[in-house]
Amino acid sequence: MVKTQFYFGDNCRGLAHGLSFILLAFIYIIILSFILIKSTYINYKSKISINYYPLITTVFVSLLLLLVFNIDKLRGSELLTAKNNDENCKLILYTNNSFEIKRGHYELSCYFYGDYEISKDTLTLLRNDIGDKTDFIFYDKYIIDKQKNALIPVIENDKKLDSASITWLKIIYQ
Repeated sequence: MVKTQFYFGDNCRGLAHGLSFILLAFIYIIILSFILIKSTYINYKSKISINYYPLITTVFVSLLLLLVFNIDKLRGSELLTAKNNDENCKLILYTNNSFEIKRGHYELSCYFYGDYEISKDTLTLLRNDIGDKTDFIFYDKYIIDKQKNALIPVIENDKKLDSASITWLKIIYQ
């Protein structure tokens, strides 16, 4: 159950993951409270100084949770954010040449990660499976149209381009 709270690489998480996190936090608080009460009672009876192990454990777990919740900030600042016509899909490019695709559903959100290259007016996501993973909402190659603030996909294999395939830019890069 603890393993499901830490995500590395592509992943999907939803309501059940949030509820399991709350359950784990509740169990941790109960166990920590029991240890503190027992430790205080034993220390009171034997007149020994305070046991610092529960405090050190709490500080360590708090720092670990702080790192987990702020892991996105380690990727760098956002260079470009693009949304599809579907409001629940977003492509974020970071300054360290990595990207993140967020695809939201009602009870589940999926995240896909990788690297990208920009050469002149062409954005290339360096993953060949991005179309398959996102049900062709996102593609692996785009032309950046700064006048329309849009990413226009370069579609191969004679697929037709419709207006739903165009991804609109929220922030255009410099």
